[in-house]
Amino acid sequence: MNHYFFSYALLVIGLFTGSNDSYAQKVNFRNSVSIVQGNKTFQFSNLFDSVKLNRDSFAIIFQSKKYNEKKKKWFATQIAAITCDSCVTTLKPGQPIEAIPFFSEGTGLAAEDFGYQNLFIDNEAHHYITYTDQKDRRAEYISENGDYVKLRWNISLAYYNDLDVEFSKLPVNQLYLVLINDDNLNKVADEDEMLIVLVSFE
Repeated sequence: MNHYFFSYALLVIGLFTGSNDSYAQKVNFRNSVSIVQGNKTFQFSNLFDSVKLNRDSFAIIFQSKKYNEKKKKWFATQIAAITCDSCVTTLKPGQPIEAIPFFSEGTGLAAEDFGYQNLFIDNEAHHYITYTDQKDRRAEYISENGDYVKLRWNISLAYYNDLDVEFSKLPVNQLYLVLINDDNLNKVADEDEMLIVLVSFE
């Protein structure tokens, strides 16, 4: 993992993260994301951020609008877990989501009833997490505020090289979590709809 690249990315992306009045009335997805492990909660605010986790299960908490197939309101949180540095160097606010290889059409991973139990570590695929109601959901419901629901994705194991793997045995020291929620359905990864977290396992 190239730490010089990551430091440089933090500096460069900072140029994009200035205040913008056009976002004043819009809920910021990135600021809604947190990772919970044990009694620790990690909050994020930068477009590029980082966290150190123990080699154990954890949860990702975030917010989204409800998915409504009939009204074609396809609100979803897309989360990729990748190990490829070069896959991250090309990411920037304002990109069409379809232009990001691991978020393009056909790369969404199939989910079990009520979501994903494992974190699939795959440079060419992503988790597609939606919530319609308690019978049709891919994450645990926490609360609701206006148009938004707060959700929790509990991750028990990793899935790596076609195997379920406990985090204590995962042969990966670091990975990127790339999260996008197209809150305005414009098919673009707007600056406040995107978060990239470098996860280091201790």
